[in-house]
Amino acid sequence: MILRILIKVKFLLYKFIIFIVFKYTHKFNQFNKGKSLTFDQIINGHNSFLRWGDGETELLLGRSIYFQRSNFHISYGLLSILLSRLFNNQHNFFLGFPSNELIENSASFNETKKLMSIIGVKSGDFDANILRNCYFSFFDFIKYLPSKSLLIAGNELGFHILHNKLSLIGKKLELAKVPSCNSFESVMNLMSTIPWDDYECIVISAGPAGKILGHELINKGYLVWDIGHGLDSMAKEILAS
Repeated sequence: MILRILIKVKFLLYKFIIFIVFKYTHKFNQFNKGKSLTFDQIINGHNSFLRWGDGETELLLGRSIYFQRSNFHISYGLLSILLSRLFNNQHNFFLGFPSNELIENSASFNETKKLMSIIGVKSGDFDANILRNCYFSFFDFIKYLPSKSLLIAGNELGFHILHNKLSLIGKKLELAKVPSCNSFESVMNLMSTIPWDDYECIVISAGPAGKILGHELINKGYLVWDIGHGLDSMAKEILAS
C-alpha cells in the first residue's frame, strides 16, 4: 500500500514538473512555429537529430514500457533533452515529434499528444515519421553515412545488412551491441568505453536509452543520427522477402 502511494506521488511529481517547466514558457512555441525540415536538409547541414515518440513520453512520466523499466535517471535524461532543445536552441541538433496527423489518428500516441498539448508543440523540428518505411527507403540512408560510422543497436541482422551494403561502396560500419530490453545501464556504460573520436557519425537504434546517450554525445560535439526502429523494420522486411 505504501509502495503504491509512493509510486503515485512520484508520477504526480513528474507531471507537475513538466507542467510548470513548459506551461509558463513560450520559447518552444516560438522555436517550433513554422518549422518543417526535411531529412535532406538535416543531413546536408551536418546536423544531429533525435526522434521522440510515445515510449519517451511514458518513461518521462515515470512509467515503464514493455522493453524498458522506468527509473529516475531515464526520466531525468529525457527531460534534459526537452529542456536542452527549449532553452539552449542548439543549431546543430534537431528534435522530431510524430506528425499531427499520426497523433490525431492513433490511440497509441495519446500520451505524446497530451505532452505536446501541455508544452504547446504543434510540430517538432521535423516529422519523426520520415524514417518509417512508408515514407523513406531505408537503403537510401546509406548514401548519407560518412566513411566510418558506429551503430549502437541490439539488432545484429540489421547491422550485417547495412554493413554489407556499405562495404560495397567503400564505407565502414561497426557495431556496439546492446540488449534489446532494459538496456539503459548497458547503453550509458558505452560513454566511457567507446573511442568516440574514431567515428565520423554515431548511428543509434536503441530506444529511449539510446536517445539519452545520443544527447550526451551531441553535447560533446559528436554527430548523432537516431534512426529509431527503422533498423528493425528493415530487417523484418528482408526476412519476409
